[in-house]
Amino acid sequence: MALSTAACWSIDVTEATPVDVTEVDAAYAYCERLTHHRAGNFRYGIRLLPRPDRRALCAVYAYAREIDDLADGGLDTDAKHRELSRMRQQLTNLGAHPDPVCVALGDATRRCPIPLEAFGELIDGVEMDVDGTTYSTFDDLYLYCDRVAGSVGRLCVGVFPPSSNPDAARLASTLWIGMQLTNILRDIAEDAEAGRVYLPREDLRTFVPDMSSPPISFRSGPGFDALVRFEAERALRFYTEGLRLLPYLCRRSAACLGTMAGVYLRMLIRIADEPSQLLDHRITVPAWEKLEIAVRTMAGLPRAVVRCFTVSDPPSIAAARREGASAVSDDVMLSSTAFNVGIALCGVFWTVAYVLIIRRASADGTYGMPVVALCANLSWEAISSFTQPPPGFLGPVPFVWLFIDLVIAWQALRYGPGQFPRTSARIFYGMFGLTLVMALTMTFQLNRAFMAYYNDHWGLYAGFAAALMMATLFLFMLYNRASTAGQSVPIAVCMLLGNFCAGAAWLAYPPPGIVASTFQESLVAGTLGLNALYATVLWRHGRPDGHAHAATSAPEMSHAKDEL
Repeated sequence: MALSTAACWSIDVTEATPVDVTEVDAAYAYCERLTHHRAGNFRYGIRLLPRPDRRALCAVYAYAREIDDLADGGLDTDAKHRELSRMRQQLTNLGAHPDPVCVALGDATRRCPIPLEAFGELIDGVEMDVDGTTYSTFDDLYLYCDRVAGSVGRLCVGVFPPSSNPDAARLASTLWIGMQLTNILRDIAEDAEAGRVYLPREDLRTFVPDMSSPPISFRSGPGFDALVRFEAERALRFYTEGLRLLPYLCRRSAACLGTMAGVYLRMLIRIADEPSQLLDHRITVPAWEKLEIAVRTMAGLPRAVVRCFTVSDPPSIAAARREGASAVSDDVMLSSTAFNVGIALCGVFWTVAYVLIIRRASADGTYGMPVVALCANLSWEAISSFTQPPPGFLGPVPFVWLFIDLVIAWQALRYGPGQFPRTSARIFYGMFGLTLVMALTMTFQLNRAFMAYYNDHWGLYAGFAAALMMATLFLFMLYNRASTAGQSVPIAVCMLLGNFCAGAAWLAYPPPGIVASTFQESLVAGTLGLNALYATVLWRHGRPDGHAHAATSAPEMSHAKDEL
């Protein structure tokens, strides 16, 4: 029962390509077709790799597939052992065999440091299946899982570009063992009917003593549910440890591995949600969900696959996730002094910016923050103050900003109708209220999503998403007003410096547990770029204190519009 087992067993890809193919490209094409038809849970991740790595991993999968098929084929035990010995010997000279899988694998091993000895370990594990080995303790089962699944992880590390983590092979093995344990749970009823039981006997005696003697037939009940959830929690710890490898891989390799693990992890969560369903039908992940997981990981969420994919986990699996998934409780203090300093400076600069906005707007008889940005700001600060406060010393910061923003909101309500002469005050107030309600709803959902996907209990992702939107809207406000009223270079510089301090602290000294991603880098870079552009335009078209030059009128700012 090697990990490569898939649901699509009826497709005979050998009919599509002759077995004597020797041309390398055709051999790779054969392996890719086999992977597409047989690797129901893996192909979505494999497709995220660059073409050379994808072809190499398909060759690895195809050979592992052939080894696994022998264990489940119709040959007698002696014949299976002879075939496995033949495949073991075949690995010593792949170039001597015209089989397309051997041709492709031989070429892949010349291009990548694939540890062929791991195939020997896979064969050792499959021989345990052929012999009908049973497992008294988890240590016994671990050996089997390491051979049939951990070996596949080590093979994958050989395909991926070199990792800077010296424990890469061990972490990959650990992750694959977690997926193999998921496989064992998924097929528990089917394997029992075939006379195969992989779960340790010691666990059976503990949870289902009446079902621990051969022939074993599992029945629904509290004991069975407890057994499955116990094994699911154990599997989850392997995922958590193994997923530590992802940050050390290149982006596409991490996306590939994250997608594979994400599919199996989602399956594991469903198994733990309702163990009794294992006795009724085979649990699968629909194709559209596999695609969703692939999109998430490719977008920069690979490490987040260990986070919550459902919100209704049973207490046992939720407890295991809290223990193993690096979830950070609200009372955990930030450990990095540099991060603390960066965030503190951000708070100082943004507080100064808010005060300057209030002063400038009051002097010019207008409001100094775009209405949509103001509503988003109020929403983030309200949520961060009352429902999802950040941990440690950051807790009071959103509350202080919320109080200041309420003053800015009062200015918007006082001066706003005058900025829109074609709109009545009643309509303006109604639109302001509607915008605030929509912003509250969207910000709350985004904050929850960032907490789940990125383990962001500090509001950094949500805060920078709001900062990016604000930076864009400040530019639009300058453009639409055709003047610098309510705005000034000091305000723009304080916003830029505040975001720079927070962004630098986040990128260089991230708080414990938060997930890094390319999305994070894009948020920071985009925000700082737009902040710098806004400050530059203000400097060119207005005095540093925010007053327009005497000659700066609509025609001159019209020229500014063209430049923006």
